[in-house]
This record gives sequence, C-alpha cells and structure tokens, in this order.
Amino acid sequence: MLLKRLLRGVIMVTLVGCGSPPAEPPQTPEMKAGMAHLQALADQGFLEGLAFGVSPRPHAGGVRLRHGLYGGTRPHPVDDPTGRKLNADKPRLRDIRLVVPTSTAWNHSSTPYWWAIVCMNAGDLGHISWDAGEGGKLREFYLSRIQTMDGKHAKTIGPIPDIQQFPLDMPGAATPVASGCVPTAAGSLIAYHAGGAAAAWRGGADDVGIVRRIRGRLDMTVIPDAEGFADGKMALAGCHAEALPDALRADAEACGVKADVAYHPFVYQDYKAEIDARRPCLLSCVVPLPAKPQLIWGHEVVGAGYAEAEGVELVGVIDNFIGAGTPGATRWVRRDVFEGMVTVKLR
Repeated sequence: MLLKRLLRGVIMVTLVGCGSPPAEPPQTPEMKAGMAHLQALADQGFLEGLAFGVSPRPHAGGVRLRHGLYGGTRPHPVDDPTGRKLNADKPRLRDIRLVVPTSTAWNHSSTPYWWAIVCMNAGDLGHISWDAGEGGKLREFYLSRIQTMDGKHAKTIGPIPDIQQFPLDMPGAATPVASGCVPTAAGSLIAYHAGGAAAAWRGGADDVGIVRRIRGRLDMTVIPDAEGFADGKMALAGCHAEALPDALRADAEACGVKADVAYHPFVYQDYKAEIDARRPCLLSCVVPLPAKPQLIWGHEVVGAGYAEAEGVELVGVIDNFIGAGTPGATRWVRRDVFEGMVTVKLR
C-alpha cells in the first residue's frame, strides 16, 4: 500500500445465481449497460477461450488468505490443455450494484460507480465496473484467466510471476503484518527478470525470499487495518514508491546485475513504450479492492499490458491482492487512476 495518498459472441447477462442456467435478464438501465460492456469486450477477444474447472491457486509462503474476489471458495476458469471447453455456457452478470465508496485514508470521493460479478454456470469469473450516470464509461474489469494479447488494440507481456501478499510475524506486533504491495510487486518484477536475462537477480531465493529481501531495503510503515481491507487477519504495510529505485538498484548490484532504475510520473505513452520493449513496470495507483469495491486504497502493482476498449485506454496489471483466481491473470484498469511508474532497464 502506498503512503503517498495518506499521504466474439453474444453475451447473456442475468442477475440469477451463477450455479443455475441463465434466465432472460430484466432490461434495467444498468443491465443494458453491463451487457453492452461485456459485448464490447467479447468483440475484442477478451472473453475468448473461457473454460471452467477447479485449479487451486498457489499462494506465497503456502498461506491462502481468503481476501480474494470470491473468498477463495468458488471454482475459477483454467486453461484446458485438450482444447475442449469444460463448460461452454456464456458469461453473464450477477450482483449488479451501485457502489458508493467509503471515505478512507486514501480516498475521500463519494462519486458512485457500478460494479458487477462476471460469472458462468460453474462459478465466478471476475468483475466489471463502469461509471454511474450518462455515458457509463468502462472503469475496469478482471477475468480470471491468462490473457496473451498482441494486436492493434491490446498487448500483454509475460508471464509475470504472480506473487500475492502474505503475512509476516513481526516482533511486538499483535497481529501478522502484510508483506506490503510495494515490495511484493517489486518481487514479481525481479522474479520476471530473473527468469530471463538476469538470472543472477534471484540471488538463490524463492519468490517469498525475494520479497523479504527487497522489503528489508525499504522503510516500511505498519498501518492498522481500520477499514477491513484484510478482514482483520493482518495489519497493512506501506512505503513510498519513490524509494523503490534505490532499493532495486542496490538489490541488483548485490546480485551482480546491472540495471537502470528510475521513478517517473505516470505517462500513458511512456508506459506503452516500456511494454512494447517487453519491460514490465511498477505502477502506483488508487483502485478499489475487488473483494470490497467500496474500499479504495493506494496500491502498487506490476504493469504488464495496455489495451483500448470502447475508446477507453486501459492498463493491464498483475495485482498482488486478488486472492482467488488464476495466477497471472490480468486486471484491466482505466489509465486515469495511475500516478507513478518505476522503470527497470537491464544493462
């Protein structure tokens, strides 16, 4: 968590539970809007190849925190290596609701927005959100599947190691403390480079070890979870993202890796250039918590793609607090919530 803010196909849409066959949906304005957004995403290929099955998501450190989109209890889509669709039902919506954001240390806006769960008969697939009011512009969406995009309207790089935040026992702390979004996102970025041209950057550590190591190079602050982001299971932890370049440079040098690391204000065209060069970035943003979209926080994620849908420019990220879902699945978020960017260029 960032202290800076404390600083092709027809889509059937229905409100019934996703464990039952789809019924004819009521044509409410919000239902029409959600159906239109899903259809637009289908037309661009974002919903292609969906299949459902049960594939438990591994969590860093062997800890499964039930803070994810669906509490970690529902089956989620997985790739079908045989090429068959496990369940060929159509994605639709449930639990469409108008969200009024809660005032938190990172957010004081009360501007509402629509939020809905995207599902299929076998279970939940992700979420989609759009603006309330006239126009209803797309805000974000997440589909629990690996998306490889390389076309005119969308591009992704990867795979990016999907490290989720995990609890740490800290001396004197009454509850475990989160590893924190800043070092956890940085760990994913380091693991990505260590899996390619900079193998030495792993430094003999596993993913959790990388996060712990980079965390030790940052001035972390423990933040009581007063708003319930982690359901009281652990305190939150944050630091300034501007501190990442020094920490990453020091860590790379200690592992015998040479890298140019810099912090910049987020500029969409500059970010796209990094993705085109197959260099993921660390991004600072202010976004809702998918499990509790009324809660908005400052967050650090790995930028791994870009796209345009319905005229909206989107940033594809690997989120370290998604929980249940397919490891490496992309969360697509409108570009206007991003504030800072850390770039890493190997030498």
